Amino acid sequence: MNMKSDDNSVNSLSRDERVRQIVKTSASLFIKKGYYETTTRQIAEACGITSGTLYHYIKSKDDLLAMFADLLTAEFGKFNKKMRRDLARVSPEVSLRNTVSGFVLLIDDIQDMALFWYEESKNLDPVHLERMMDVDLEVTSLFRDILEMGKKDGRFKVKDPVVAAYSISVMCDMWALKRWYLHDLYTVDKFAAQCADIALSIAYGQSKPALK
Repeated sequence: MNMKSDDNSVNSLSRDERVRQIVKTSASLFIKKGYYETTTRQIAEACGITSGTLYHYIKSKDDLLAMFADLLTAEFGKFNKKMRRDLARVSPEVSLRNTVSGFVLLIDDIQDMALFWYEESKNLDPVHLERMMDVDLEVTSLFRDILEMGKKDGRFKVKDPVVAAYSISVMCDMWALKRWYLHDLYTVDKFAAQCADIALSIAYGQSKPALK
């Protein structure tokens, strides 16, 4: 692979952009080849940089796990903060629909990372695993709070907001976990809309999803 453009490539990206590229590219390779089978040289080549440049950002491949956790924590944190700002501005129905749709789009953007964490969670360092569990709890708590707000207002009839919140969260994750099947049937926007419809059906206490 020709690395002559490496210096220009490095200069064209900020440090945060380069870290994001390295993390997302690494996740894609890990999914295809496996974590232990993927080398740092392969990661560098896939990013279009030299191995030397890669080592400006990591000391070893294991550092990528911490970078994964950092990036995912930041992405979900920004998403949670944005959605919570809207809670007081819109109805629970609109908030639930927007949050579900936005979450699916976020999963679409980081799907390789999400899939990697699901597949490798049993092998993760306890510190990294705890951070990812906190991220999962943060998102689920957001769905739960929306459902409880709607229930308090008398708009929602959901019996158990906690179980419902986890059900909605897992449903959105399916875009990454079952992408081998779902991506042949839906665009991400259509899948997000379907998930929002189903989430509202759950919130209304309906036995069957009210899909359009």
